[in-house]
Amino acid sequence: MQHVEYFRKKLLRKRLLICAQEGGVYAPFCGDGDLADELYRERFLLGADIDPARITTIRTRGLTGDFRVGDCDQWLFPDRDDPIAVADFDAYSEPYVSFRSFWQCAQKQDRLVMFFTDGHKMGMTWSGYFVKPDGSKEVLRGKGKLAKAPHINFYYVRHVLPWFENYIAQDGYEIFRKMVYQRALMIYWGCVVDKVR
Repeated sequence: MQHVEYFRKKLLRKRLLICAQEGGVYAPFCGDGDLADELYRERFLLGADIDPARITTIRTRGLTGDFRVGDCDQWLFPDRDDPIAVADFDAYSEPYVSFRSFWQCAQKQDRLVMFFTDGHKMGMTWSGYFVKPDGSKEVLRGKGKLAKAPHINFYYVRHVLPWFENYIAQDGYEIFRKMVYQRALMIYWGCVVDKVR
């Protein structure tokens, strides 16, 4: 299922998009383009998905942009230098590989609005492996529920957010505003980041 509680995803985005500058949207994992159609119709869109059928569908929506089939963990637009104002990493489980690739390669505005769909807590619970936002892994299997609990219960505030803040700070950015909500073991969050002058 592509979206659960679709209205909450849209509301999160609408609340932060009011801060966005002029510029394009980067949408890896764009799927059929339903979010893009409702929220990004007035912007130029760089969209990608690994499923050719979904790219065929988004191309029929009349959106302005460049839509490519490929592995969204990679930056698929090395030939483009469109200034990006919004990046929407609506991956089912792993948004950070794609984010790191984007951050290293894309032309970014000084103010950037970003969204993340993160299912890592589900993986930690089921597999016993903690895949950190930087890509490193920690084995939690066999350590018992008490050992897993701090990683799962405080995943966003102790692991994701500090890593993210340090990562963007290397390029002179800081978080201006952020929002987050949780559905079962899924984390949905977004932020507005500014380049410090």
